[in-house]
Amino acid sequence: MLRPFTDPESLLALGVVLPLLALGFARTLADRPRGLLWAAFACRVMAALLLIVGLANPHRRQPMPGRQVLFLLDVSASVDLEAVEQELAEIETAMKDLRSRGQGTELYALAQGLRRVEVADLRQWITLWKKGAGDTDFRSASSLAEGLRAARLALPADRAARLVLCSDAVPTGDAASAAVEQLRTEGVEVRFRPLAAQRAAEAAVVSFQPAAQAAFEGEVMRFSAVIQANQSMPSRVRLTHQGVVFAEKKLTLTADDAGTRVEFDAPMSVSGPAVWGVEIVPEKDQYTVNNRRQAVVRVRGKPRLLILHEPPSAMQALAQALRAQRFEVDVRPHRGLPARLEELAAFDAVVLSNIPASVLPAARLDLLRQYVADLGGGLAMLGSDNSFGLGGYHRTPVEEVLPLVSRFEKETEKPSMALALVIDKSGSMSGQPIALARQAAKMAVELLSARDQAAVIGFDSEPQVICGMTSASDVGTLQAAIDSLDSGGGTDLFPALSSAGEMLALSSARIKHVIVLSDGQTPEADYLSLTQRIADQGATVSTIALGADAARELLRAISEAGRGRYYETVDPSTVPQIFTRETLQASRGAIQEDLFLPVANFDHPLMAGLSPGTDLPPILGYVMTQAKPASELLLQVENGDPLLAYGRFGLGAGLAYTSDLTEAWGPEWLAWEQAGTFWAQIFRGILRRQESPGLAISSEVSPSGEWHVTLRQDRNAESEPTRPSRWTGQLAEGDAAPQSVPVEETGLGRFELHLPIDPTPTHEGTASLRLRDLDTGELAVRYHQATYPPEYQLRTTPDAALTTLPRADLSRADADLAAVTAPQSLRPLLWLTALAFLLLGVFLRRV
Repeated sequence: MLRPFTDPESLLALGVVLPLLALGFARTLADRPRGLLWAAFACRVMAALLLIVGLANPHRRQPMPGRQVLFLLDVSASVDLEAVEQELAEIETAMKDLRSRGQGTELYALAQGLRRVEVADLRQWITLWKKGAGDTDFRSASSLAEGLRAARLALPADRAARLVLCSDAVPTGDAASAAVEQLRTEGVEVRFRPLAAQRAAEAAVVSFQPAAQAAFEGEVMRFSAVIQANQSMPSRVRLTHQGVVFAEKKLTLTADDAGTRVEFDAPMSVSGPAVWGVEIVPEKDQYTVNNRRQAVVRVRGKPRLLILHEPPSAMQALAQALRAQRFEVDVRPHRGLPARLEELAAFDAVVLSNIPASVLPAARLDLLRQYVADLGGGLAMLGSDNSFGLGGYHRTPVEEVLPLVSRFEKETEKPSMALALVIDKSGSMSGQPIALARQAAKMAVELLSARDQAAVIGFDSEPQVICGMTSASDVGTLQAAIDSLDSGGGTDLFPALSSAGEMLALSSARIKHVIVLSDGQTPEADYLSLTQRIADQGATVSTIALGADAARELLRAISEAGRGRYYETVDPSTVPQIFTRETLQASRGAIQEDLFLPVANFDHPLMAGLSPGTDLPPILGYVMTQAKPASELLLQVENGDPLLAYGRFGLGAGLAYTSDLTEAWGPEWLAWEQAGTFWAQIFRGILRRQESPGLAISSEVSPSGEWHVTLRQDRNAESEPTRPSRWTGQLAEGDAAPQSVPVEETGLGRFELHLPIDPTPTHEGTASLRLRDLDTGELAVRYHQATYPPEYQLRTTPDAALTTLPRADLSRADADLAAVTAPQSLRPLLWLTALAFLLLGVFLRRV
């Protein structure tokens, strides 16, 4: 079949040569018969035409008779050597048959790369591998895609070619689909023959992880290992510390894809980097390289814990127990909460106990959230009548951090409540105060159950019923009415309080409560008699004095006469917290007091060191809450209510214990001999793990073996790094000398390193990365524990791109192999023909 010309521009010469030949013929002086002259001219034209077409070099595709078959035999460690030996015998027979028919064939060993090999040499290799000798590095990977791409370079262009891949089709590198598609595009046929995976008894440690990469002295760390086996077998599993056996368990491994999980609990007793490992001693085993894995845990000294409690003396028993567990504990009243993030960063965790949100400025609540989210600190809250919703933490930044929320489903036997909100809307409340009052009223309504009722009355010089007594199930109507509350006018509380009393008198609710908010003076009236009448009807009255100009003495007297509670604040931002706290206090449903037995989730890493089935002390009361979807429950009450919960938030963690650790609800816990050990372990779970304030370092290893390390600096309120930094890095692998590695600044206060780590089985040790800040001299160290290559994992999922290939028949390895065609130039033939025409033309002119 003709193909295009390789030099088509040569054909342009025809436009010049042919006219010249015609001109010469027209002016010829030769005295020959006219017929001979025309015949000679035609011969010259044909010769010129053939010469010029020959210069353009046309060619045609010519079928080639030869064939070439390349055998790629997978000899990686995941393939059974007996199967390889049997396959090699069949390949040898097929190669002899091909050569006897004059066809080409070659054999390649495929593992970590591609090696051309003779049959006899490969047999010797197999013999050595069966004895555990030979080139084990070569067998440490199944680079199937790379092998297919390399094999195509060995294929001749003038023969029909076929690749026969004999493999278990389980790659350790890139998937083979792209390589197969590339070969198909290039016209190379690939066929597949499956090989059996490792059939000898084999077990491997698939993963080994500590519960955290960093710990504190005295912390009990839980280590988890997953072990796989290809058949059931007894085995011993050992936990090692610095190469010395620390603990051992005996078990039976099962041939399960999910593997067998084994857990060890071990105390972190010495500061500094500690190498922990797991190793297995199975009854039968083919390879030992995959019998162990290691991890490095950075152990720090004593953690610093800040406990805020009113009064501080009530926390001394807990503080002493924690100090005995190597904690530095600072117990303070609420005023001891640092006002700046830099001061708060001196502590590894903060505990709030019996501290209502109303005594903490809004900026401090935001500060606690930032401390957890950005600095990686821990925040815990203990239960009391000043904690969670009762403490006014509903919908605050602190509640965002905690794993529990203040809303709960009130039990059906709890009495219904009618709540009247009496809110000052005089001109002095304009701006932020009235906006926060609306927010507070809406939050209070949200906390009511569907069986409750609420009314909102605003007052200036006259009372204004914003919303009459309405079912709390109609939240939309209530909140829409609250949004209409606006400021303006004078201040006269008496008519509004009287209206609230009248509404409550008509309600059938079991609990009736009034919350009064005012920021100014009110005309004199008989408030105490009015309040007493409301109280005689079974209602209670609580009051909130906002600002320095509020009638504090009057509001205090009203709350006393109404058997309620009195609050005063100069910060309008605390009003929502006071409203939510007072609503839950009045509903009498948030606190459960009785004798309750905790139910523990002993499988959680924070419960490490506590034997399953341990009898935990009872509690005498707790605050009702609901668990967030992502929270992890460690303890529950028998009825399923959360008691102890943990959850991650940003870079840090939150912890919530709905009972307390004082004589009120927790005397049995304080008397328990394991109390210090237990709570030290729980609080260690939320401690700040960073080596230095203002810097977070994370690392991970990609599937390709790259070690990715990221440094993030804390930012201030303007989202700028808290300090300038210039980082340098040095990487040391095993016993090799440290080498400088580049640290790339990829963003504002963000630095990254991408470090290739040697994955070969001869390199199984610790790689250390030393990071130094040239501006401050600060030093940080991270560790990576190299492990065995993935070839030695018992993975059985084959690559579908290979298993769906046509099967190869070695009895006729080149069967159905389509012949290839090669380009053949027509230039010699055209030029010989042109010469013949020239000679014929000369003959016709001379004869």
